[in-house]
Amino acid sequence: MELTNAYPLPLALAPLLPSVRCCPTASILLVGTRSDLTDRLRLTSEDGSKQAKEWNATHLTISAKTGQNCDGMLTFLLALMKKTQT
Repeated sequence: MELTNAYPLPLALAPLLPSVRCCPTASILLVGTRSDLTDRLRLTSEDGSKQAKEWNATHLTISAKTGQNCDGMLTFLLALMKKTQT
């Protein structure tokens, strides 16, 4: 989800709902991007955390520009891949 998106979070994520509902055991990582654009943010980290909780998902906020939490996202994904291979 792009944090500078003007749409309310439920509307912005609506296209993902069929996938979430059909695969209840799937691991979901909800990533908020562009967190470095603080003056343009429309969605908060709290919005993402709330949605992630509803979906039983993990939520991270990142900035590719500054590198904020990119390592955390990759670490999470690698751990998840390792877990699913065992």
